[in-house]
Amino acid sequence: MQDWQRVATNAGVAATSMVPDFLALPWEAGRISIGWREGVCLVRYSAEAGFAAKPASAWAMIDNLITAAEIAPRLSISIPDSALVPDHLQSMADINDAEIDWQFGDIPRSPNLMTGAFKPQLLRTESSSWTPIIGLVALSLVLLFAYLQISSNMISQQIDVTGKQVQSSYSSLFTGRKPKPLEARDAAEQQLSKLFKQQQSLQTAPVAALIALDSFMASCGCNLTAMTADKEVLQLHITNAAKLKAQALNIPGYQLSIQSGETADAIVLTVKAGAGIGGVR
Repeated sequence: MQDWQRVATNAGVAATSMVPDFLALPWEAGRISIGWREGVCLVRYSAEAGFAAKPASAWAMIDNLITAAEIAPRLSISIPDSALVPDHLQSMADINDAEIDWQFGDIPRSPNLMTGAFKPQLLRTESSSWTPIIGLVALSLVLLFAYLQISSNMISQQIDVTGKQVQSSYSSLFTGRKPKPLEARDAAEQQLSKLFKQQQSLQTAPVAALIALDSFMASCGCNLTAMTADKEVLQLHITNAAKLKAQALNIPGYQLSIQSGETADAIVLTVKAGAGIGGVR
C-alpha cells in the first residue's frame, strides 16, 4: 500500500481510495470473470469478492469455486493465450483476448483499501486549494467585462458613423426635413411611395394629354384661358390661336377636335383619349 501511495504521489495524484485490481473485471450473477495482468490471473466471482494469483494457483481455486457452487457458474476468460487455460475449463468457458479496461471499467468505490494507517492525509485545506481557481475565475470575469465594454464602445461608434452616412444619403436623394437615423428607412419608403404615385399620376388621361400637347402649345404663341378635364376628355379654351389652327394637330392615341370660341381668334380644343390615332387639320 505504501508503494502504491508513493507511486500516486510521484505522479502528482492525490489518491483518496484504492480498490483491489480484480474489481476492474465485469461481474454478473452466476458468472466468474477471469482476466490477465502481467502474468497474474485476476478472478472476480461476486460483487465485492475475488482474488489475484499465479495461474497454477488461480485455476485450482477456480475449480474449488465451481465444485462448491450449487449451480455450476459460467466462466468468462480474457487471456492473451488460450493455451494457458486448462483443457477441462476450456470446454465450459467463453474465452477471448480482450484487455482489462482500467479507465472505463465499472469499478466500485468499495471496499476501499486506504483505511487505518493508509488513510489519505490532505496536504492542504480545501479552501486553500480553491484559492488559485477563484483567482483565475475573477481575473477571467474582469477581462470579459473589459472586452465587452470595449466592444460596446466600438459598436456605438460604428452605429453613429452609419447613422450619419444614412442621413447624408437621404439628404442627397430627397428634400425636406432630415430624419433621425432610426427613422430614415420609413422616411425613405414614404418618399418613394410619393414619387411612385406622382409617376402614376403623370400617366392619367388629362395629364398625359397635356404633356402630349406641350410641343404644339410651346410654339403657337397662344394663351390658355380655361381648362376642364375628366377621366376621358380634356377641353382647352385658347385665345390668339390663329397659328395653332394653322398647324396639323396629330397626337397618337388621342382624338382631337377644334371648335370656334367666343372671339375670332379663340378656339375650344377638345382632346379625348382613344385607341386609335386621331388628329385635326
